[in-house]
Order: sequence, then structure tokens, then C-alpha cells
Amino acid sequence: KDSMLSIKPNLQISSPKFGHLSIDHWLRANFEDDVDKYVLGIQRYAKKMASVTSYEFSWASHGASCTAEISSAIFSRINVLREMKSTKQVKQRALVDLFKCLKEQGYSCMKWSVPSSIREPHHLMQLPVPSTKHLSDKNSVIVNALEKGESYFHRCQVEITRLRFEIAMLGSQYMSQREMALMQGYSEHIFFVVCQQRSMIAGMIHSIGSIELCVQSYEDVDGIIPMGQASLREFVTNFDESILSLVETLHQLVLLINESSHLITIDKDRATVRDIIARVKKCIFDLERCYSPSGRKLPITLCRLNTIDNMGSILHEVKTNLLSCVKACHNILPTSIFDTSLEHLEA
Repeated sequence: KDSMLSIKPNLQISSPKFGHLSIDHWLRANFEDDVDKYVLGIQRYAKKMASVTSYEFSWASHGASCTAEISSAIFSRINVLREMKSTKQVKQRALVDLFKCLKEQGYSCMKWSVPSSIREPHHLMQLPVPSTKHLSDKNSVIVNALEKGESYFHRCQVEITRLRFEIAMLGSQYMSQREMALMQGYSEHIFFVVCQQRSMIAGMIHSIGSIELCVQSYEDVDGIIPMGQASLREFVTNFDESILSLVETLHQLVLLINESSHLITIDKDRATVRDIIARVKKCIFDLERCYSPSGRKLPITLCRLNTIDNMGSILHEVKTNLLSCVKACHNILPTSIFDTSLEHLEA
């Protein structure tokens, strides 16, 4: 904290917003090692990528069109068969055509083509759920599409469960065992693909959220990036390592005290030890809540420096709590178990 105070007064220089930084600004900030032509030309590359990955000509768009066409053809043929009051042979021919179409589209009727866990509801509940809660831009079209997709997924889950029950318990007087097995096999494989797509969407949304956080770390800086980035980065890196070491030491301290408490036979002393464990856990919670190490190489902003500056009061409170724990347990546990944590605080 003292080092922080000695550096900070020299950094009150108004700098341009990150989006308008030129290579000269990076060089003047002593950040030349991190200047990359791809960063400076990111807007041009984004426009090029948008033209290359156009939705109208993507494989996803083509797949959606094929799926819509097949679905429309299936329901149209069902309506025709109902209106014409077709014979059993005509309906069986339609069923054979459906199976042939599904096979041509890459679906399989083999039991081994899907994992057995797909048939267990508690495994399905462990799949990731697509959600926009971590996205900054909650577009209504995207939200509605996800809601409809979730509704469709749960309907499919109910329908395929009912299909398995009817085939196993009731059967059909119009279909053979082989045809019912084919129908169940194709249905399970289609549902498996739906589960895969749902999981991929959830993963994609999570990745977009991570990218947005990374971008916001550049944009949400109130337009100020201080000079002297090389020395600041070294300082912040050392501070991050110190906080991580302190938190890890406190976790180890909690584990040690908790295991040692089983050897204490006096009820009053055991209550004191439980109180000490609660205090140390409170210290860990405060440190993890108030400060999050950057974990990656980013420009050091005044917001980050102010956060480190504000950690002084938190660290002082942690030290006070640890010293009170030392005083409380001096007749119960060796006070030397707190030495490593206190040394990290002093450092």
C-alpha cells in the first residue's frame, strides 16, 4: 500500500480512451512489447469476419432450412394420409420413407449410437442450460428464441419418455416390434442431437460472456489508462501474487485448525476453536469478495489501482482478526500456526 501511494500521485494524467489509442500512445506508456497490429486493426478484421461468416450462407442456416423442409413434408404427408383414409400398406410405405429420409440425414437407429445416460432424466438435468443472464446485450429476439428452444427441449423430453413407456408397456397393433425399435432408435438419436446442440449453445453463450468481460475490462476504464505500464504491471502482479498466497495460507490454516479441533476434549475450548475457524473463514470471504486478481495481461487502469489502494483497510481488518485469534487460542493451540499468514500480511 505504501508503494502504491508513492506511485499514484505521478499518474494523474488524462489519457485517451482505449478505442482511440494509437501505437504512439502505447509506446509512450512503455507498453511497446504488448502492441500488436491485430489489436490496432481489430475493427477492420471484425468487418471482414462478418462478411465471411454471413448467416444467409452459413452451414447453420442451410441446416435450419433443411430441417424446416423435412418437418413440413412430414406433417403434410400425415395430413394427406388422414384425409385419404389410406390403407395400412400406404401408411407403412410412408413410415419406410420416413426412416429412409432420417438415415440419409445422418441419424442412426442403433442403440449404441447414443449414450445410455440419455435415457436417464437425472443425467439430462446435469446438462448446461442456455442463459443470457451473463450477457450485457439481452436482445429480445435472442431471449425469445432461447425460451422457445427450452420449451421445445422439455416437450421433446416428455414425448420421448412417453414413447419409451408406450413401446415397452403397450406396444402397437399396427406396427411390428422391428418398426417400433427403429422408431425409438431414431427418436433417441434425434433427441441426442438436440441435447448436443443445446449444450453447444450454452457453451457458446458462456464464451461470449467471457469475451464481453474481457472487452469491458478495456472499455469500462472511464477513459483513463495511466502511463508507466511496465512498472505498474510488475507492481500489480506482485500484489496479486501476495493476495493469492495469503488466501491459500488462510485456507490451509482453516484445514489445520479444523483437524486439530478433534483432539480437544474440553467443550469450552472446542467452542473457542469453532469461533476462530469462523473468523478466519470471514477473512477469506472478505479478501475474495473485495479483490479479484486480473489473471491475464491487461493494461493497468486507475480503477485497478484504486481497488488496490482500498484494500488497505481490508488487510488491516484481516490482520486485526488474526491477532485476536492468536490471543484467543494461546492456551489451546500453538500460536505459531498463524505466523505464516501474518508474515504474508506484513509483506
